[in-house]
Amino acid sequence: MSKRKIWEFTLPRYNEIPNVGLYLKQVVKLISEAVEPCFGLKVSDTMLSNYVKMHIVSGPVKKMYYRDQIASLMFVVLTKSVLSLDNIQTMLKMQERSYSPETAYNYFCDEFENALKYVCGHSPEMAPVASESAEEKKLLRRVIITMAHKFALDDFFDGFEADEKTEELIRHMATFTKKAIRDSFVKLLSENPLSQITVKDIVDDCGVNRNTFYYYYHDIPELLESIVDDEIEKIISEYPTIDTIEDCLTVAMKFALENRKAALHMFRSVSRDVYERYQWHVCRHLVTAYIDSLLTGHTVSPEDRQIIIDYTVCLCFGFVVGWLEKGMPDDILAKVHRLCELKQGEVERMIERCETSE
Repeated sequence: MSKRKIWEFTLPRYNEIPNVGLYLKQVVKLISEAVEPCFGLKVSDTMLSNYVKMHIVSGPVKKMYYRDQIASLMFVVLTKSVLSLDNIQTMLKMQERSYSPETAYNYFCDEFENALKYVCGHSPEMAPVASESAEEKKLLRRVIITMAHKFALDDFFDGFEADEKTEELIRHMATFTKKAIRDSFVKLLSENPLSQITVKDIVDDCGVNRNTFYYYYHDIPELLESIVDDEIEKIISEYPTIDTIEDCLTVAMKFALENRKAALHMFRSVSRDVYERYQWHVCRHLVTAYIDSLLTGHTVSPEDRQIIIDYTVCLCFGFVVGWLEKGMPDDILAKVHRLCELKQGEVERMIERCETSE
């Protein structure tokens, strides 16, 4: 049987699983056809019978297995690659208390397929399947991410070749892990002050171990600096030019507007200087791009250009920091708009006064 690419793997959804009653050998055949081509997982009738004898999955009815049992067996066969049978049994019980078999199984399918695509570099992000953040789903996502990494690594070492594609896969998996750590940290920072967040909190939330965290980051302050540096690079890449001073202010506040509590917790922490450095660099880049666009067609000395930029950067930076000092009131965008109305044409008049003839 030829091996399929794991990022193309799909599981049959709940309604696609037969509910007419299958004998054990038919169930073995169905599950084997689903998982063996991609992952090389071997399934036997003895194996499935043992899951029933251990009460992990309910027993057959007159030797026939139905949709709920087959879906549970599919889940067990895949997750036992990273979990003990006792832990799998606990997870199944947790799911049963909160969700119908159809909802739980289809959610598992969607999350697992998304994780495989992302870990293997065939999706730019691991798309959220549901907005609900129940503990059962958080736990399941950690298990699924671990499964995806394991299957991707197994696939990598099975067909190891020292070429650009394998190097790209390794780089992408490292990027995925760092992003998972970063996303968990920002999420926790939205819930708690920086001083109350520990490395254990972060690794528990994102599903990696402490050694993995320390492989990439020396400590939490270094993680924070890394996030700030990445955000600066992101703004520089996304906004090489800017049209108005109002856009400068709005983009400068983008991270804070999208992560209000996290930004405020950073600003009010002992690492406030790190966040202020981020705001200063972002304001300077945006203002410089804006001023240079206005200077097109004008002759202004380098000294005057720098004075105009420095003045406008201080204006933007001070406005944003003042907003943070006040606890980030919700009416900020309206105030930005009004400020820009009041100061409309100010920079243009400064340029006119500085203009020289060649």
